[in-house]
Amino acid sequence: MANLDERIFGYHSCKVDPKDNGKLLNSLLKLGICADVRADGKFSLRKRDAERFISHAGNRLHFEISRPLGLYGFILRARHRYGVFLALFIAVVIYVFSFGRVWDVRVSGNVKLSDFAVEEALSESGLSVGSRWKKVDKNVVENELLKSNPGIAWISVNRRGAVAYVEVIESENLGRQEDAGYPFSNIVADRDGVIEEITVESGSAVVKAGDVVRKGDILISGVIENENGVTFCRAQGSVRAKNVATVTAEAMRETTAKTPKSKRLTEYRIVIFDFSINIFKNYRNCGNSCDIIKENRKIALFSKYRLPIKIEKVHAVTYEETSYTRSPEEMASYAKRELDGKIYSMFKDADVLKLRTEGELRDGVYLMTARVVYSTDIGRERAIEIH
Repeated sequence: MANLDERIFGYHSCKVDPKDNGKLLNSLLKLGICADVRADGKFSLRKRDAERFISHAGNRLHFEISRPLGLYGFILRARHRYGVFLALFIAVVIYVFSFGRVWDVRVSGNVKLSDFAVEEALSESGLSVGSRWKKVDKNVVENELLKSNPGIAWISVNRRGAVAYVEVIESENLGRQEDAGYPFSNIVADRDGVIEEITVESGSAVVKAGDVVRKGDILISGVIENENGVTFCRAQGSVRAKNVATVTAEAMRETTAKTPKSKRLTEYRIVIFDFSINIFKNYRNCGNSCDIIKENRKIALFSKYRLPIKIEKVHAVTYEETSYTRSPEEMASYAKRELDGKIYSMFKDADVLKLRTEGELRDGVYLMTARVVYSTDIGRERAIEIH
């Protein structure tokens, strides 16, 4: 077996007829070469000893000798294969650059919050892929995340190798009433409405189902009167009310349209942590005359273990802006999409009870109006100022 010295600086694997082992050992002793000769006649020679052995024993022994092996032999065989050395160089650079850094962040325990939302919050607190471990204070990260994210009740950050494992427990109630932390408070209406249902956890109800309230009216009071006088508390509870809102959207007859050109421009880059390497690009900056579409493909081992490397593909789709006249049907369709988007954005946290829409074309503008009857929690906490 070749030793470590031979494997690094190169060696040859040799063999003689077993009956010539005596002659072989005699030649090695005369040359001062140390080699382990096996009973089957196999032995190894260091590269620096091979030339002396061949010149001395070439005419006395019949032996077989391999080409150079070990690290030296590998370099010799691969000296014209530049891709091998490039891969080795990249591997060394990745290792040096990534040493002591966070390779991956894995989140568990989250249901309502997405992994992306938690990872973004962690990044703002100082923990992200590429961060240096010695600069990451886990206690600071955990405290910052709890302060800035009321949806998280508990968090633990642990390190295993190069991976940060983050466990979270989400808050059951994400309303502002639990987050304000006032010692004494009232629940007031943040908009007009007709009370449908009221649930009191602490404090005393000031309104009942069927009452009409205005913005700013007290719904649940933190001032409780009893036989001993007045007691202050932090009012808590929920108040659902019904309300009506009008939402409008419009579509112009004359507009501009983007006409994509046939040529699609592409750029590829490798992103290692936060370090980007451009490997291909067939266009220059196109300013405002193109749309940029980015696609990120993360690299993982066995489809499970993510690496801090991703391939970013960028498409630059060039276009021309041309004037375009919409038909009445196109105007109605565009206004409907805009209206649906507004309704979803405004009432995504409410229950829509009734929806009625109307459209009208007038003076080159299609106006679509929706009358929305909805139910939502209108209670918001307001501190009681005691002088």
